[in-house]
Amino acid sequence: MALMSRVPLSPTATPAPGTSTTSTPSSRSLTSDGLANAKLSGINKPYLYIGGFGTMFAWHCEDLDLASINFMHSGAAKFWYFVPARDQKKLELYMKSKYPQAFVECPQYFRHKTIVVNPYLVKQYNPSIHLTKLQQNPGEFIIIFDSVYHHGFNLGFNMAEAVNFATPGWLPRFPRFNFCRCHKDNVRINPQYFCENLAAREIKSARVPKNARVY
Repeated sequence: MALMSRVPLSPTATPAPGTSTTSTPSSRSLTSDGLANAKLSGINKPYLYIGGFGTMFAWHCEDLDLASINFMHSGAAKFWYFVPARDQKKLELYMKSKYPQAFVECPQYFRHKTIVVNPYLVKQYNPSIHLTKLQQNPGEFIIIFDSVYHHGFNLGFNMAEAVNFATPGWLPRFPRFNFCRCHKDNVRINPQYFCENLAAREIKSARVPKNARVY
C-alpha cells in the first residue's frame, strides 16, 4: 500500500522553498500525457507542505484515487497510517457509522478530507482492516498506491513536497470514480478526454519504419 525509500541529503541537495525536485519541464507521465501537459496543482504540479507540531491531515484517498509520492525535505518527522485499497469499503462503513448524517447530506463526504478518527478505534471496530503505520524522516520518500486511505500528523516543524501520479492499473477504475458535488473546486477530469489524450500521445510517439507505406 505504501513504500519508503531514502536518498542522501546535503546542503546543496535541498532546494529552496518554492522549488521542486519531483517535476521538470521535460518529464513525462500518464497524468501529464492525459492532461495534454496542462498543469493541475497537486495532480501533476507538486504542492509544498509546511507542517507544525501536532498538525494533522484527515483520513482520505488522493484526488481521483490517484497514487502519490511525498518527499520530506527537512524538519521533524511525519507519522502516517495507511489502510490498503482492499479494505477501502470496510473503512468507509466505519466512517458512515460514526457520521451518518454527514453521509446522508453528501454520499462522498470522505472526499471533504475532514474526518479524523483514531486508527486504533478503526481496528477495534473491525479487526480484519489491515492498518500500517510508518514514520517518515527527512530525506525519505513515501509512495502511496492508488485508492489507499491515509491519515497522519507532524511531530514538529517540517517541509515536505507531494504530487500525484497515475499508473496503468488505475486507468480501468478511473471512469468509475465518484465525485463529491458539494464543492466546485474539487478536481474533476473527464475520463474520455483523458484517455483520448493518452491515445493521441501514443500515436504521435509511435515510430513508423522509413520504408513503410501509408495508405
